[in-house]
Amino acid sequence: MEITKQVTSKTLDVFGVPYTHVRTEEGGDLWLTEYGLPLAEHLKPSQWFADRYYIEHGERLTASTGTVYRVQPRGASDRCMIVAKFSRVGQEVPLVIEPDFPDDLSEIDLAGVRFNSPWEEFGLVMELRRGGYGASDLTVRTQKPLGIYAPPEQFELWRLGRTNGRFSSHSYSLEQDQSRHPLAVELDIKRDYLVLYGWINGIDAVMARTMGLITESQLSELTGRVVGELKAKGFRVLDNKPAHFILRIDPHTGQLTRRHDKLLYAMVDYELMQRTAACQQTYRDRQREHYFKALAGRASPRHDITDAQHTRIMGVDYVFGHSPNGGMVWVVGDNPDLLDYFQPDRWRRTPRVRLSLGGEVYRTRSRDDIHIVYRLSRVGQRPNTDPFYGHGKRTREYGYNSPFEEIAIAEKLRNLGVQTVHPRAVYRTAHETSRARHLRDSSRYLSHTALMTPGDKPEPILNEHHDYYTLWGQWRGIDPLWLIQPRRRWVFIDADRALTRRLVTAQEMNQTIAGSRRQLVEAGCDESLLNDHQFLFILDSEGNLRRDKSGNHDVALAFDALTALDYGLVSEDTYCLLVDEMAGRLKRAGFEALTLTGSHLLLSFDTRGNLRINDKGERETALCSFDAVTPTDQNGLME
Repeated sequence: MEITKQVTSKTLDVFGVPYTHVRTEEGGDLWLTEYGLPLAEHLKPSQWFADRYYIEHGERLTASTGTVYRVQPRGASDRCMIVAKFSRVGQEVPLVIEPDFPDDLSEIDLAGVRFNSPWEEFGLVMELRRGGYGASDLTVRTQKPLGIYAPPEQFELWRLGRTNGRFSSHSYSLEQDQSRHPLAVELDIKRDYLVLYGWINGIDAVMARTMGLITESQLSELTGRVVGELKAKGFRVLDNKPAHFILRIDPHTGQLTRRHDKLLYAMVDYELMQRTAACQQTYRDRQREHYFKALAGRASPRHDITDAQHTRIMGVDYVFGHSPNGGMVWVVGDNPDLLDYFQPDRWRRTPRVRLSLGGEVYRTRSRDDIHIVYRLSRVGQRPNTDPFYGHGKRTREYGYNSPFEEIAIAEKLRNLGVQTVHPRAVYRTAHETSRARHLRDSSRYLSHTALMTPGDKPEPILNEHHDYYTLWGQWRGIDPLWLIQPRRRWVFIDADRALTRRLVTAQEMNQTIAGSRRQLVEAGCDESLLNDHQFLFILDSEGNLRRDKSGNHDVALAFDALTALDYGLVSEDTYCLLVDEMAGRLKRAGFEALTLTGSHLLLSFDTRGNLRINDKGERETALCSFDAVTPTDQNGLME
């Protein structure tokens, strides 16, 4: 339908909700949902907001702690009633929970509470209305989200009650959500935002108690029911209370409307709504499942995504894109679906563990529940090696590989049968960096001059004024792309996911891990090395936990060879043999690792402390460092 003749509009998607964005003639912005679009003429600010119409002709809803009005737009029928609420995004939350409120809120829950931004609020409400989580026959009714309006005026922060600290997290969330494309929506800390909902006829539960339509015990029962049903659908509202429950009066009987002998209710006020921990985990599991499906088919391009561009560097295919912060991302493969998972906001701000004392190497679990290892590339640094001992002179002459050389080498080695960790992506930071002149090595910048980014404004992929990170799949003792054919099931699972999927009981899991710890300690391993994160359970072809010859769950653990030596899992002779074996494999493949040490080798152990053997009869070993690996044919990587 035509919205107005004097405005322009465009469609966009924010937090899973499609909007039609309208630039109003007053200079403000109006975002209409699928429910608001048919009412576009009535939702124009000139019909309800201008000249303080909502104040002069509307009704302030005093039961709400925020600023909320019910208003009938100019020229609209009696059935067209909207609720306009000023968003409190970025304000301090004056939250007080009654001791007898039927919800299990902890001090941690309350300490991190914040008001939703308008788009977060609408995203959650729409998700609740879709009802994808929980029983399909259970429905929690809500108001219809119609639109979001931002008047053009700007105000000082003290007038809006906002602080930069509280507000920045919401801007960051929007950046996360829109990481695949240029920002469609930006929050302006100096502007007001109003959320517009459809009006629900009825009275709230407190008024119903005052009118004698329900008893105090029935009110208490209703409160518990609403909280329970909301939780069953994967949500909770931190300030939920009977004043937020709207009940209907049957015009024929004068009694409250019931369905299946239960009071019919709808819930209002969603600015403090959030997913439950269980729902959030399910959401992350879905993201993770989608990731692995995309990873398994990473050579299956999707042509409907236009913001990602294909490029090929040194024989490796990448999907190239920009990050919201101005950086660049190259994701290995041809599948644009993977681009979102490696945007920096997905992994750079999650809790991390440092894995190396000699470089910036970290392990993290991304926001999508993906295990990732990321390394700060040493390209452009002069190797700090002694020129008179070992490979020091050759290392200084060769320099450190670029991120793209590292990934090309890893891919070639795997194709030649040498086990390596799996490369995932390259990230170039947005900020500029610099090094002292005596620490610089410009050789890679010169050799990569002809390699350019795709697009209308190409530039060299390697720029000495920016840092680069390589991202790798975390090798945990089993090749993450090893699939059981023909069902293409993943062959391992974390302990926590095994519990979530009810493949094992908590008691069985505790017994398995405790037994594994005991066996490893008896084998000589220091117990301080072991934590639950490292225990990986093997799956059989049916997707069940596999058992070993003794009837125990088959569990794998991974350590680098140097750590295994330090903690007694391998002897000195075995350690030296493992390093020599990897050097031999590299030589046969036409490569040499100039700085090869045990810390570059990842080993797989069973729960008795024995090294696992692969299908070739070799010890299960994976190479995880490539910055000083050189091919015999120096031109072998360049295309």
